[in-house]
Amino acid sequence: MRRDHACPAGQVHRLTLDSKILQRNLLGDPAKRVIDVYIPHGSDGRGLPLLVDLVGFTGGGPSHTNWKNFGENLPERLDRLIASGALPPVVVAMP
Repeated sequence: MRRDHACPAGQVHRLTLDSKILQRNLLGDPAKRVIDVYIPHGSDGRGLPLLVDLVGFTGGGPSHTNWKNFGENLPERLDRLIASGALPPVVVAMP
């Protein structure tokens, strides 16, 4: 589906987590990670269910917030589903 510009848009907050547990890991992966968090329109997120959107191996959450040429990214899809009543308001973390 294409993005519906009439839907109220939620906010995506980009957070950075610096993990002591991931420091010096055997794969050499970075210990600093970016986590995008979607908060629905008209809410501060408090009291809402939290969904965690886990991406596949070698992926990252920010790939789900990138602009899509011929479709919706995850925040746009969440906006549409929440506005239509098909999904109750939720907070979504995308690590």
